[in-house]
Amino acid sequence: CETPLGPPVKSPHPKDYDQRQDFYRLVEYFGMTPGIYPTIIELHRGEPGSADIGCYPDRSVKSSEWSTFTVQTQGHAREITSFEVVLGNVERMQIGWINESMYVENLSNDHRNGVGEEENSLALDCCRGGLLNQGEFTNFEGLSIGAGSVIRCEQKGHRWLVNGELVASSIASDDNTRHFENDFLPPTGHVNNSSDKIIPCFSGKGHWTLS
Repeated sequence: CETPLGPPVKSPHPKDYDQRQDFYRLVEYFGMTPGIYPTIIELHRGEPGSADIGCYPDRSVKSSEWSTFTVQTQGHAREITSFEVVLGNVERMQIGWINESMYVENLSNDHRNGVGEEENSLALDCCRGGLLNQGEFTNFEGLSIGAGSVIRCEQKGHRWLVNGELVASSIASDDNTRHFENDFLPPTGHVNNSSDKIIPCFSGKGHWTLS
């Protein structure tokens, strides 16, 4: 527990790489990641006061205006490589990733643009049923996403699942799915600049939950 005069509790970060990976696997196996390596949802672009943002364990957004949000780490430096979103009633929902520093640096003045429509961003367009890759839209015929859908994104945008079904991947070994060229992030997951940070980003109006 914490005391009023004590420093904030920090998330564990074993120095040894193998020990660190073993600890991460243990934490994920027991479903403790959100508690031990917390994240917070922040309003990135939109009207302040138009969104009700919940914190762990209810990490959710209720937004009365179409806005853009990011997910940031809190008290630790562990990268976010995957996430899952449960949709409520939403409008023009776009779910994806941004290269934070480059995205902010090259952000256009068009407030109607969301994640996937700007440079250095990639997103699943839940309304149109397809992928937005830095402004280029690819339609996924037959893809239907609505209230109650569970969207899972893995490996920083390389794999996309809807209600447990793999609907798109940039990984060649993934068979029987739609393949796309991920020029937003190389297959290795490395970016050009070590200071670049790939983080989850959402644009939309309505209610959704980060699980």
